[in-house]
Amino acid sequence: MNQEGTIAIITTGLLPVPSVMGGAVENLVQNFIDENERQGSARLTVYSIATPDAAEKAQAYTHTDFIFIQTPWVIRVADTILYSIFQRLINTNKSASLRALLQRLYFMRKVSKYIATKNHYKILFENAIIQTHMLRWHKNQERYKGKIYVHIHNEITNFYKTYEYLADATIIVVSNFIKDSLIAKSTQSKTHSGPLQNVSVLKNAVDNTQFTAMTRKRASKLLHQQYNIDASKKIILFSGRLTPEKGIDVLLRALDRVKEQNYQLLVVGSSFFGTDIKNSFLKELRDLTEAHREHVTFTGYINYDKMPLLYRGCDFAVLPSVCNDAAPLTVIESITAGLPMITTNRGGIPEYASDRAAILLDTDENLELSIAKNIEKLLREDDALQAMSKAGQRAAKDMTLYNYYRELLKELEEK
Repeated sequence: MNQEGTIAIITTGLLPVPSVMGGAVENLVQNFIDENERQGSARLTVYSIATPDAAEKAQAYTHTDFIFIQTPWVIRVADTILYSIFQRLINTNKSASLRALLQRLYFMRKVSKYIATKNHYKILFENAIIQTHMLRWHKNQERYKGKIYVHIHNEITNFYKTYEYLADATIIVVSNFIKDSLIAKSTQSKTHSGPLQNVSVLKNAVDNTQFTAMTRKRASKLLHQQYNIDASKKIILFSGRLTPEKGIDVLLRALDRVKEQNYQLLVVGSSFFGTDIKNSFLKELRDLTEAHREHVTFTGYINYDKMPLLYRGCDFAVLPSVCNDAAPLTVIESITAGLPMITTNRGGIPEYASDRAAILLDTDENLELSIAKNIEKLLREDDALQAMSKAGQRAAKDMTLYNYYRELLKELEEK
């Protein structure tokens, strides 16, 4: 496909699109380009790091062209060495943000050269605001003035000297929490000319057809068989990265207080999406699991196209984020699938999870006890589960991928 005049989507340079290694933002991009395949409304160019699986999957697309950036082996080796040093010098969990640092810098340089030779209709930066620095090279800021969009999915704690690019761009955020936080952050700095004004909210969504395709009864039966779980047990789902901010350790500690025994907890995820990174936090989780070995199953990373079965087949989810999650896909997927959940009143979560479809908990000193009490409540009260499931499906009625696709495309095309 001729890339002239296309909408360019620039990914983070960390995980590939198509999202063969997972990643919330990468899955959202994949959902968008998948819907574009069905609708055929736009011509897209996606810039992504290269992996063999992603390149193979990309061949199926007819409305999207992929430009894959192959990371040289010497950079991969150097990143591995640097990361091992960071792990020794910095808290292990904080050092994760420094993973593949050189790869991302290389990605920025290469993509900057590419877009300098193209004439894209618009450019959409997905989540990594640091990527906007590529506009300073090859006169890209001048070339694409008025054509830059930045899609922010997480709370911004540092602008990394990108304010000038954000001030000239159209900014799309995933929740009012992020909008308020971003504007407040831009107001506080004395180096900025003023608060960011060009910010709009577009709520995330997932492919509702995938998460409702199978009946809950059928999915439950298949899930019990797949993981060899006794039919009398309810299945609890935790899905997400196995990191402290997602609260998996809080959940495992809460199990010490759960007296009911008719459950099996499926812990779905890895420390860094589709990789096999091991760290001290994972060792801590293993220790916490020892007392509940018969009731906890770690599935590891599961490909995204297999996730709907889990959301439809489990009885409820526990997603105890202790950070200001902007709009976690796990919450949106649970709501869409009609899966009741216990989650937290943090960040943008309450904007997606209604109190009829979810139990929202404060992240205070009583969080473990609150989780345990509500797990016991949902293990005992089938009527409550059914009412929450129906409320979730009603809340998700307009939270469709089609609506999300049309609204994002409208943002990109109308200015």
